[in-house]
Amino acid sequence: MVQDIKILVADDDPEILFATARVLRKGGFKVFEASTGTECINKARECKPDLIFLDVMLPDVRGTELCRQIKSDPRYKGTFVILISGEKIASDDQADGLDYGADGY
Repeated sequence: MVQDIKILVADDDPEILFATARVLRKGGFKVFEASTGTECINKARECKPDLIFLDVMLPDVRGTELCRQIKSDPRYKGTFVILISGEKIASDDQADGLDYGADGY
């Protein structure tokens, strides 16, 4: 059921974070929020999300590096990571994100 799916949204833009979380909650998902990479990792440890929407540009760590950490940690086996950005990202950077294990960009 949708209510059982846990989604973690990590974005440093408060408006994007609010809007994304709101849409997902209206869809019936259980949503957790983080505005930094450190907060994202801490929330992921707490809630063991099924899906993470991860901003590429967080204030304390690049989203691609955080993706690499998450995907290499056996605790998050089966967790999908979608990298997101409000800015245009070069195709080489997108490829790097997918090389780090992202499930989508």
